[in-house]
Amino acid sequence: MIRKFLLIPLLVISACSARSTASTVLNAWTSGDIHVFLAGFEAAAMSHDDAAIMHFFDNSYIQEQMVVNLEGRREQFLNELFGGNFKEILTVRATVLPDRADPSQPLAATILVTFKSGIQQTMHMDLVWAQRGGRTFALRGPMG
Repeated sequence: MIRKFLLIPLLVISACSARSTASTVLNAWTSGDIHVFLAGFEAAAMSHDDAAIMHFFDNSYIQEQMVVNLEGRREQFLNELFGGNFKEILTVRATVLPDRADPSQPLAATILVTFKSGIQQTMHMDLVWAQRGGRTFALRGPMG
């Protein structure tokens, strides 16, 4: 009987947490707030949702790097971009300096990724103003 009373609150907390993460990711890529955008990016990466994470990248970047160079192989694109197995990401922390700048210039984003193995990878991306398609920001990773 005690187990049932402990299990029910845990299930409720778990469901609320999952809903909160889904909500964060769902709308964050359209946010005009840099911090909300980055929090959504972090949540999408940590949830291993390859469809959701793609919303955070610049369309021309996806076209060149994934569609043209990798012939549409999304899993390979994400693994190469994050420097390890995308499905093995444990934590992601993204920062941008400065917080505010000239909209005609990209901001430098630093992304620290920790994998389940304990290996950490630091990535550098550009955060660009993408004011089209219902969004304000987009990320561009390394080219090549």
